[in-house]
Amino acid sequence: MGFVERLPKHAVRQAAEYALNQETMLRRYLDDGILEIDNTPCERTIRPLAIGKKNWLFTGSVNAGKAAAALFSIAASAERHGINPRVYLEDLLRRMPTATPDQLGGLLPDRWTPPAEATPAES
Repeated sequence: MGFVERLPKHAVRQAAEYALNQETMLRRYLDDGILEIDNTPCERTIRPLAIGKKNWLFTGSVNAGKAAAALFSIAASAERHGINPRVYLEDLLRRMPTATPDQLGGLLPDRWTPPAEATPAES
């Protein structure tokens, strides 16, 4: 009889059985030092999307839903690059109508430079 089988049937035994059933995954975590032990940062990132999901069901039309999705994606990309989404979107909407096709790449969040009038605290 193994260690787990000798444990009484309560929370400690359930925890031990769970750990043993996850042995392959735990070993993978131990073998690769770059892996995180939990996914809390990821969960925290997607939480606003999960909370707002029901609200976004009623955007008014399919086109409005697509526009909202594009704006959320742009804002999330800006945040990921350490840019204030409001400052970025305002500048993007100001520059895009007059930008030539070869200038559009410079407006992407990873290559964007804030407008001269934006203060460092804003960008």
